[in-house]
Amino acid sequence: MQNVPGTRRTRLRRLAWGALAAVLALGAIEAVLRVMVRVAGYNLFAEATVDDPELDWRLNPGYRGPGTTINRAGFRGPDLPGEGARRLVAALGDSCTFGTGVTDAEAWPAALERLLGPPWAVANAGVPGYTSSQCLRRLERDVLPLHPEGVVIKVLWNDLWTYRNAGANTAASPRARAVSRALSRSLAFTLLRDRVVNPLRARPAADPALAPEPGADPAAALALYRRNLDAMIALARRSGAWVVVLGPGSAPPEADLPLTPSWGEGRERFDDLRRRFLGEAREAASAGGAPFLEPEDLLPGGPGGIDFLDAVHRNAAGHLRVAEALARWIGNLSTGNGTR
Repeated sequence: MQNVPGTRRTRLRRLAWGALAAVLALGAIEAVLRVMVRVAGYNLFAEATVDDPELDWRLNPGYRGPGTTINRAGFRGPDLPGEGARRLVAALGDSCTFGTGVTDAEAWPAALERLLGPPWAVANAGVPGYTSSQCLRRLERDVLPLHPEGVVIKVLWNDLWTYRNAGANTAASPRARAVSRALSRSLAFTLLRDRVVNPLRARPAADPALAPEPGADPAAALALYRRNLDAMIALARRSGAWVVVLGPGSAPPEADLPLTPSWGEGRERFDDLRRRFLGEAREAASAGGAPFLEPEDLLPGGPGGIDFLDAVHRNAAGHLRVAEALARWIGNLSTGNGTR
């Protein structure tokens, strides 16, 4: 007669050993990939960020990666000089301020610091993926305690992207969000998503399969964006800082640069929403007594695909254009020709 309990124990042992072998294999793959991508210069967002109970994520203080340094205060770039030895400008925003796709030195906050020269210092408070809601809290908690003389606000794209997922975001449970964040920490998962899944999902024009989630409402997203901008401008000005709201800029359609793979609504819809969000930014700046600047409006040459890596992220030349426009405005302010 067959020994059933013994057979079950054998099967369980085999399953346990199989699971252990799978975990060890995945761990080895993850370790090898991390070494390989560091050599290749791939900057892993998940490595450069840590979880944050108020902001969902923040930059990882002390992180060192290919072309990317996070200082001890959680800002991109080297440590800031002491408060008594500087005139500080804080650059607040998303990946377009952080400088996704360019090095520390190429990002516009660092370029602005070089153009202004001592005693000016510029804190790069940009964080990839941040919306205006996250920027507002970061301003309150992390930026204003540094007592900046000026604050530059440059945030728009993630408010525009995320309105489309309103239904999914409100429906997701804390456990589901935690699982998503945990998976994003895996380099194997991130590379698979970025290099395989997202390119397969990319569409050149409108795609019903990538339509906004049920419940997504541009009007609600626009209203929230406006409230957040109003609050950021008011907070910064009450602290005694001058404020600039910086237009995001985008590559012109004729440059034929890609949108994010998950957009799927076509360039015409993208341009329409961009104009609407941009209109709110201009009105918020005007209502708050802050100038609204578009770098392409201040410098000759106008926008061009040569200044962009994709439809929204600038390359090193594009970041320098932003820095030059701001340096010119700050120079006018210092000589009494600017508007606080």
